[in-house]
Amino acid sequence: MGKRFMSATSDPRRGETAPSASVRPPLLTCAVVIGLVGAAMALPLARAWRIGTIYSLQLLLSSVVGAVCMYGYWRLWRWAVFTYTGFCIIYQLLLLLWHHWNVLTLAVQAFVAVVGVLCLRRMR
Repeated sequence: MGKRFMSATSDPRRGETAPSASVRPPLLTCAVVIGLVGAAMALPLARAWRIGTIYSLQLLLSSVVGAVCMYGYWRLWRWAVFTYTGFCIIYQLLLLLWHHWNVLTLAVQAFVAVVGVLCLRRMR
């Protein structure tokens, strides 16, 4: 079996080894999936182009940055947590400024950022 499916109490006498520290935590996997869904939902739709070009470009940029950071989360890279958290803070301030703030957006981004911070020790 792969390292992912071994328990923490594996028996080395039977050839089993304990999982390494780089095994992705299940909560982080959940956060990556949620983050990718959020990035896909932020893609500018035809309706967004009618709202304004700047808003549509901002949605496109946030989708790209979110997807790149979720790839970094998946690969367990620390820079992704710092980049995503910083981007979310700036993004929330811009949404507030432009009167497009949404509590669901804040909740999703906060969940993904907090999970990333909690898993920082396992990242490289």
